[in-house]
Amino acid sequence: MPFSFRPTLWPTLFTVPALAVLVALGTWQLHRLEWKQDLIDKLQTRSVAAPTAPPAAGADLDAFEFHRVRVSGRFRHDRELYLIGRALSGTPGLHILTPLVPDDGTPPILIDRGWVPFEGREPSTRAVRSTAPLPSTASSGCRRTRDISCPTTTR
Repeated sequence: MPFSFRPTLWPTLFTVPALAVLVALGTWQLHRLEWKQDLIDKLQTRSVAAPTAPPAAGADLDAFEFHRVRVSGRFRHDRELYLIGRALSGTPGLHILTPLVPDDGTPPILIDRGWVPFEGREPSTRAVRSTAPLPSTASSGCRRTRDISCPTTTR
């Protein structure tokens, strides 16, 4: 007796939409791969270039994404923001964001100062705990418009 394939209604009604969803998810993954590769190429190219001045007001900010910037100014430790609930290697602490008021009179720039343990919340204790003195006049880092981190250094 030859085998004959006769699909039934319920398995067919489930399989066809499931197949369409899987094809759509595969296509989405391929688009995401292309986007991610472009993002990595952009980061690697722009983050090694020499630091420049921050973009002027009204400039296309996407063109400056991942560019290293150099700015001189004064940190406003009295206006710091603390992101609590952060841990590093199991040690509780916080992430510090400090406004830097540029010397040229442009609006303040928020500088990601990084993670410190809770004992390092006060700026004076950070200077003592650090192997290098805290910067107070210049900062060099990577400009980012969204919340994806990029390597930064302060001087």
